[in-house]
Amino acid sequence: MQFASAILHGPRFAILDEPFSGLDPLNQDLFLELIRELRQSGASVLLSAHQMQLVERIADRIIVLNRGRCVLDDDREGIRRRWGTEQTLHDLYVRLVRADAP
Repeated sequence: MQFASAILHGPRFAILDEPFSGLDPLNQDLFLELIRELRQSGASVLLSAHQMQLVERIADRIIVLNRGRCVLDDDREGIRRRWGTEQTLHDLYVRLVRADAP
């Protein structure tokens, strides 16, 4: 309901904080499609999420922050070129955050 009221007026910019939390796989797919439609309408979407498999499916650019520091900032193609295609975003996240540990 909050998402519907947030996009009802056709925003040019939307901030979504953990929009997939508590959703089953069917509703995650539905929400991904709603985000795609929002983007196709011309809106920019800033998404904060911990479900890396969903981020990987929807994001054009991915930024990983660890303790306030940026440990990854690239588009999906740049990530594939630099880190390879055999590694999931989840695995890369874990690797980068562990490497950044004190």
